Amino acid sequence: MEYHLINTGGHSDQYIAPALFNSKDTKDFKLSNVVWCDFDDGIPNELGDFPRASLRISSSNNSQKEHWYWRLLQPERDSGCLERYNKQLAYALGGDRGCWNYNRVLRPIETLNHKYTPPAPVSFIESSESLLDGYLLGMLPKVSESISEPLTWSYIEFEQSPILIGKSLHFWLTEKTTGERSQA
Repeated sequence: MEYHLINTGGHSDQYIAPALFNSKDTKDFKLSNVVWCDFDDGIPNELGDFPRASLRISSSNNSQKEHWYWRLLQPERDSGCLERYNKQLAYALGGDRGCWNYNRVLRPIETLNHKYTPPAPVSFIESSESLLDGYLLGMLPKVSESISEPLTWSYIEFEQSPILIGKSLHFWLTEKTTGERSQA
Protein backbone atom coordinates (compact mmCIF):
# COMPACT_ATOMS: atom_id res chain seq x y z
CA MET A 1 0.00 0.00 0.00
CA GLU A 2 2.84 2.41 0.80
CA TYR A 3 4.25 1.90 -2.70
CA HIS A 4 0.85 2.61 -4.24
CA LEU A 5 0.28 5.75 -2.18
CA ILE A 6 3.70 7.22 -2.86
CA ASN A 7 3.78 6.36 -6.56
CA THR A 8 0.22 7.46 -7.37
CA GLY A 9 -0.16 10.26 -4.84
CA GLY A 10 1.92 12.85 -6.64
CA HIS A 11 -0.94 14.12 -8.76
CA SER A 12 -4.08 13.37 -6.76
CA ASP A 13 -5.35 13.39 -3.19
CA GLN A 14 -5.04 10.09 -1.33
CA TYR A 15 -7.28 9.00 1.54
CA ILE A 16 -7.50 6.06 3.90
CA ALA A 17 -10.22 4.98 6.34
CA PRO A 18 -9.16 4.63 9.99
CA ALA A 19 -11.88 1.97 10.44
CA LEU A 20 -11.96 -1.54 9.02
CA PHE A 21 -14.80 -3.00 6.95
CA ASN A 22 -16.06 -6.53 6.23
CA SER A 23 -16.24 -5.86 2.50
CA LYS A 24 -15.63 -3.12 -0.09
CA ASP A 25 -18.91 -1.57 1.03
CA THR A 26 -18.01 1.12 3.59
CA LYS A 27 -21.42 0.62 5.21
CA ASP A 28 -20.27 -2.89 6.20
CA PHE A 29 -18.42 -1.77 9.36
CA LYS A 30 -16.21 -4.30 11.13
CA LEU A 31 -14.27 -2.41 13.82
CA SER A 32 -11.94 0.43 14.58
CA ASN A 33 -8.80 0.37 16.69
CA VAL A 34 -8.78 4.18 16.91
CA VAL A 35 -10.97 7.21 17.47
CA TRP A 36 -10.03 10.47 15.77
CA CYS A 37 -10.46 14.20 15.63
CA ASP A 38 -9.77 16.41 12.59
CA PHE A 39 -8.67 19.96 13.40
CA ASP A 40 -9.11 22.57 10.66
CA ASP A 41 -9.36 25.76 12.71
CA GLY A 42 -6.79 25.32 15.44
CA ILE A 43 -5.59 22.64 17.82
CA PRO A 44 -6.09 22.59 21.61
CA ASN A 45 -3.25 24.06 23.65
CA GLU A 46 -3.67 21.32 26.24
CA LEU A 47 -5.89 18.36 26.99
CA GLY A 48 -5.95 18.62 30.75
CA ASP A 49 -6.21 15.12 32.19
CA PHE A 50 -7.37 13.58 28.91
CA PRO A 51 -4.71 11.29 27.35
CA ARG A 52 -2.60 12.75 24.59
CA ALA A 53 -3.18 11.47 21.10
CA SER A 54 -1.44 8.25 20.05
CA LEU A 55 -0.71 9.78 16.63
CA ARG A 56 -0.67 13.35 15.33
CA ILE A 57 -0.52 14.14 11.62
CA SER A 58 -0.13 17.51 9.90
CA SER A 59 -2.54 17.66 6.98
CA SER A 60 -1.13 20.84 5.39
CA ASN A 61 1.51 23.55 5.77
CA ASN A 62 -0.75 25.25 8.33
CA SER A 63 0.29 24.20 11.84
CA GLN A 64 -3.33 24.45 12.99
CA LYS A 65 -4.59 21.71 10.63
CA GLU A 66 -4.00 18.27 12.09
CA HIS A 67 -5.55 14.82 12.47
CA TRP A 68 -5.30 13.25 15.92
CA TYR A 69 -5.83 9.55 16.56
CA TRP A 70 -6.19 7.76 19.89
CA ARG A 71 -5.47 4.03 19.85
CA LEU A 72 -8.16 2.15 21.75
CA LEU A 73 -7.41 -0.33 24.51
CA GLN A 74 -10.13 -2.55 23.00
CA PRO A 75 -11.40 -2.33 19.39
CA GLU A 76 -14.77 -0.62 18.95
CA ARG A 77 -17.13 -2.95 17.10
CA ASP A 78 -20.24 -0.76 17.16
CA SER A 79 -20.29 1.89 14.42
CA GLY A 80 -22.81 3.98 16.36
CA CYS A 81 -20.54 4.09 19.42
CA LEU A 82 -17.54 4.96 17.26
CA GLU A 83 -19.43 7.85 15.68
CA ARG A 84 -20.64 9.07 19.07
CA TYR A 85 -17.10 9.01 20.49
CA ASN A 86 -15.64 10.80 17.46
CA LYS A 87 -18.40 13.41 17.59
CA GLN A 88 -17.91 13.95 21.32
CA LEU A 89 -14.17 14.44 20.76
CA ALA A 90 -14.80 16.90 17.92
CA TYR A 91 -17.18 19.01 20.00
CA ALA A 92 -15.18 18.82 23.24
CA LEU A 93 -11.82 19.64 21.62
CA GLY A 94 -13.03 22.15 19.00
CA GLY A 95 -12.38 19.87 16.02
CA ASP A 96 -14.23 19.61 12.73
CA ARG A 97 -17.83 18.91 13.76
CA GLY A 98 -18.56 17.24 10.42
CA CYS A 99 -15.71 14.71 10.44
CA TRP A 100 -16.81 12.03 12.90
CA ASN A 101 -18.61 9.42 10.79
CA TYR A 102 -17.38 5.81 11.04
CA ASN A 103 -16.69 5.57 7.29
CA ARG A 104 -14.66 8.80 7.19
CA VAL A 105 -11.52 8.85 5.08
CA LEU A 106 -8.53 11.00 6.05
CA ARG A 107 -5.19 11.83 4.49
CA PRO A 108 -2.36 9.38 5.22
CA ILE A 109 1.22 10.34 6.00
CA GLU A 110 3.65 10.77 3.07
CA THR A 111 0.98 11.99 0.63
CA LEU A 112 0.17 15.44 -0.71
CA ASN A 113 -2.79 17.69 0.02
CA HIS A 114 -3.74 19.16 -3.36
CA LYS A 115 -6.08 21.80 -1.92
CA TYR A 116 -3.00 24.02 -1.81
CA THR A 117 -0.68 25.41 -4.47
CA PRO A 118 1.91 24.02 -4.36
CA PRO A 119 0.50 20.81 -2.82
CA ALA A 120 1.25 20.52 0.91
CA PRO A 121 2.85 17.40 2.36
CA VAL A 122 0.86 15.34 4.86
CA SER A 123 3.40 14.55 7.54
CA PHE A 124 4.01 12.79 10.82
CA ILE A 125 4.21 15.06 13.89
CA GLU A 126 4.43 12.72 16.87
CA SER A 127 3.23 9.47 18.35
CA SER A 128 2.87 8.01 21.80
CA GLU A 129 2.32 4.55 23.21
CA SER A 130 -0.83 5.67 25.01
CA LEU A 131 -3.98 3.57 24.80
CA LEU A 132 -7.41 5.06 25.40
CA ASP A 133 -9.88 3.15 27.53
CA GLY A 134 -13.43 3.26 26.20
CA TYR A 135 -14.55 4.15 29.73
CA LEU A 136 -12.98 7.61 29.33
CA LEU A 137 -14.77 8.10 26.02
CA GLY A 138 -18.03 7.28 27.75
CA MET A 139 -17.26 10.07 30.23
CA LEU A 140 -17.05 12.76 27.54
CA PRO A 141 -19.94 15.23 27.51
CA LYS A 142 -22.87 14.06 25.41
CA VAL A 143 -23.41 16.13 22.28
CA SER A 144 -26.82 17.67 21.85
CA GLU A 145 -28.09 18.31 18.34
CA SER A 146 -28.96 21.82 19.54
CA ILE A 147 -25.28 22.70 20.13
CA SER A 148 -24.22 25.05 17.36
CA GLU A 149 -20.78 26.08 18.62
CA PRO A 150 -17.74 24.06 19.75
CA LEU A 151 -17.53 23.54 23.50
CA THR A 152 -15.29 26.40 24.60
CA TRP A 153 -17.11 27.52 27.74
CA SER A 154 -15.03 28.47 30.74
CA TYR A 155 -16.70 25.99 33.11
CA ILE A 156 -19.25 23.22 32.56
CA GLU A 157 -19.87 20.41 35.02
CA PHE A 158 -21.36 17.03 34.16
CA GLU A 159 -22.26 14.63 36.96
CA GLN A 160 -19.50 12.01 37.10
CA SER A 161 -18.11 13.35 33.83
CA PRO A 162 -15.27 15.61 32.77
CA ILE A 163 -15.21 19.28 33.50
CA LEU A 164 -14.27 21.44 30.54
CA ILE A 165 -12.02 24.38 31.27
CA GLY A 166 -11.42 26.21 28.01
CA LYS A 167 -10.66 23.37 25.61
CA SER A 168 -9.11 21.21 28.36
CA LEU A 169 -10.77 18.19 29.91
CA HIS A 170 -10.38 17.65 33.65
CA PHE A 171 -11.84 14.54 35.26
CA TRP A 172 -13.46 14.72 38.67
CA LEU A 173 -14.96 12.13 40.99
CA THR A 174 -18.15 13.34 42.62
CA GLU A 175 -18.89 12.37 46.22
CA LYS A 176 -22.65 11.77 46.22
CA THR A 177 -23.04 12.00 49.98
CA THR A 178 -21.25 15.30 50.56
CA GLY A 179 -21.36 16.89 47.13
CA GLU A 180 -17.62 17.55 47.37
CA ARG A 181 -15.40 17.02 44.37
CA SER A 182 -11.98 15.46 44.38
CA GLN A 183 -9.76 15.62 41.33
CA ALA A 184 -8.86 12.16 39.99
